[in-house]
Amino acid sequence: MSNSLNEQSAESLFGEVISTYTRAQAIEDGVLIDVSQTGVQAGFCWPVALTSAAWEGCVAWTEEDTQKQICQDVPGRRWDVLYMAANAIKNSKNRSDQLLYRFYRVPRDGWSKAAQLVTLKLIVGPGDQGEPVVTIMLCLTNGIECFSNPVVFINGHQKHPVTCNWRFAKSIYYRGFNFIH
Repeated sequence: MSNSLNEQSAESLFGEVISTYTRAQAIEDGVLIDVSQTGVQAGFCWPVALTSAAWEGCVAWTEEDTQKQICQDVPGRRWDVLYMAANAIKNSKNRSDQLLYRFYRVPRDGWSKAAQLVTLKLIVGPGDQGEPVVTIMLCLTNGIECFSNPVVFINGHQKHPVTCNWRFAKSIYYRGFNFIH
């Protein structure tokens, strides 16, 4: 099926696009935090971003937090999130574009000194130009993701997941091109 047929059917199904919001805009606005440089060090081949909720819940840390709680820092907490994501991918038998993984982190609550288990959701999907990208988001304690499958934007045009080729990342994986080293 050609891309123009996908666009026509999407517009006929959902109506005219009113507004678009790209991944690049989300990063610029702080809705997503680009952690690709650390991601490369952890073994990722594709760009990686955390949602602001995942960043606040698992990475953000200040000197004040260290004084009240336990000595930690942003680079170390960021590494933990990405290293555990890469490790979860390597050890997963799941051949999907989504993966839940758990790890321990000290919550940023002003008093905790012990690490607590948190669940994150990793999604591989298309970036602004259709390239594969990784997004990591925070999950609720019962395992239900904070965000369901998002509306996707390719070349600045909104694509509904039904019309977007979600199998793109899976097909790359199945052909032997893993998204981690």
